Amino acid sequence: YNVLGMNKRNIARILLWESIYTLITSILCGLFAGILLSRLAQLCLYKLIGTEPESGLLIDLGAVLIAFFIFAVILLLLLLYSFVRIGRLSAVKLLHSEKEGEKAPKGNIFAALIGAVLLCIAYYLSVTTNAGIDAIFIFFIAVILVIAASYLLFISGSVSLCRILMKNKKYYYRANHFVSVSTMAYRMKKNGAGLASICILSTMVLVMLTSTISLFSGIQTSTLIRSRDISLLIQYGSDKLGDTLTEYCDTALDTVKKNGGEPENLLSYDYLEAAGLYIDGEIIMNPVEVVDNASANQIRDIYFITLSDYNRINGLCEKILSGELLIAGEEITGGGIKINGTQYSAKQAPMPQDITYGETIYEVMFVV
Repeated sequence: YNVLGMNKRNIARILLWESIYTLITSILCGLFAGILLSRLAQLCLYKLIGTEPESGLLIDLGAVLIAFFIFAVILLLLLLYSFVRIGRLSAVKLLHSEKEGEKAPKGNIFAALIGAVLLCIAYYLSVTTNAGIDAIFIFFIAVILVIAASYLLFISGSVSLCRILMKNKKYYYRANHFVSVSTMAYRMKKNGAGLASICILSTMVLVMLTSTISLFSGIQTSTLIRSRDISLLIQYGSDKLGDTLTEYCDTALDTVKKNGGEPENLLSYDYLEAAGLYIDGEIIMNPVEVVDNASANQIRDIYFITLSDYNRINGLCEKILSGELLIAGEEITGGGIKINGTQYSAKQAPMPQDITYGETIYEVMFVV
């Protein structure tokens, strides 16, 4: 009875002030809770990595303004929707709107079919995608498709299925089917979006658990590609720096000893690192072609290393002929490989296990 004696302008004004109060309250409460939870998350991370936490709170003004803008836009859209609804209905109809019966749910079979198609595409992408950098981008596309398909299937697909069952008189007009099917259609109309959200959140929890387990199980592999506690990388581009390199190494060892350490398990080697493409048994290191035709699954970090260093590091006695190469990291077919158009005979070799090459996100090849 609160709308009695009010016109549409009065009701709209009340809704405007209600939206303003809701915006201010939600923003203040959300920021307060977000700042506290972010600080709690920071303390947990500091505890995990074993470092002393920093004092003070980090508040990003830009993030606060973005959050305020997003919530303001959402509430503005809701307010405009309310204004349109008030403009179409009279005050009497608004007063009695709660007493009107619920309309029969109408399923959108077209939206349900779109949801089924999107879900099939998402599962196809997840099954057929090979591991690599490209898989990350395809994974995000599949996630978006699954979310959209879940909402469409739960909101429209479930109601459409109930409507199809209701049209089947032999099935619907039975004592054990009549009430359950009819009430299910109304329930899914109201709760379809909520059930879809529950499924998506449950899936995210499973993905988080599997990702965490994969990270912990991959610790050993990470240790192998970063097998040294301390790695000293000295870059040079001239053969005249041999004496200087020796001085650098001596300086590093002296520094360790001055700080109470004793160097152990020392290893030194030279290598040439280059980026290139590996396509159909050919290494392409032309910068123009690499930039213009680069695909994440074809990009390689290529390490060129001498045979003597390779044998010394791995404890092997590999021998190659003049013009012959050892290739590690890719399977060699036909007994040869091309490098920038030049054909070389090549043999398969195991990956070096004591060389630090973990600083790259691309696949690694060794050419000996």
